[in-house]
Amino acid sequence: MIKPQNNYVIFEPVIIEKKLAGGLVLPDDINSSDNTNVQFGNVVSSAVKEIKKGDLILCNKFTPTQFKYDEIMYNAVKYTEIIAVITKK
Repeated sequence: MIKPQNNYVIFEPVIIEKKLAGGLVLPDDINSSDNTNVQFGNVVSSAVKEIKKGDLILCNKFTPTQFKYDEIMYNAVKYTEIIAVITKK
């Protein structure tokens, strides 16, 4: 278990995929013009009460610190660097 300190949020990066009409799924790669400077992630653990485990967050792609724990890649970002928490309608 990872327990962040000092207003940090730990998340797993999420790859946003585009689904075409025929059902073909295209991952959003770094060369596309959309979302090149932002990154989405599912919160694994948070030291901030406003952000909960399972929340989908949006942050600057170059802000988080990346690390590997138990063979899984995670990112750590300060709460103040989170742009938005995305909720379903």
